[in-house]
Amino acid sequence: VMLQGSIAGPQKGVSLRLPLGTLHEIPALGYGTYRLPRDKAAGAVSFAIECGFRHIDCAKAYDNQAEVGEGIAAAMKKHHIRREDLFVTGKLWPTDAHPDRVEPAIRETLAQLHLDHLDLFLIHWPVAWKSTGMWETDEDKYPQA
Repeated sequence: VMLQGSIAGPQKGVSLRLPLGTLHEIPALGYGTYRLPRDKAAGAVSFAIECGFRHIDCAKAYDNQAEVGEGIAAAMKKHHIRREDLFVTGKLWPTDAHPDRVEPAIRETLAQLHLDHLDLFLIHWPVAWKSTGMWETDEDKYPQA
């Protein structure tokens, strides 16, 4: 990523914010948690925030949201970071795309992250899959038609 203008070091680069056309802004760079092992997620997310990242990207499908939430909470406490200074993105998995499952899925994400709101909640993939109501096997996560 090439950034234009004066950048005062790497921390400035990861905390650069872009306007959304509203009164809100989104950090230009986010810390992604895909394939981040559960046993390393809390420490890695906390360290990313310590390094200046303010956008944390997570998803139910990554199977590490609770640990990501632990890392967010630890960094906020240790470094006195306010929730409003962070931008947290979650994603709706296709098994939760039925209208009856959307709100419970958002509430589940919030509970796992120990947050009271998300800044952005995306549709992970633009399809809807049958939900088994479970999240234990590959068949639960990737049901066959």
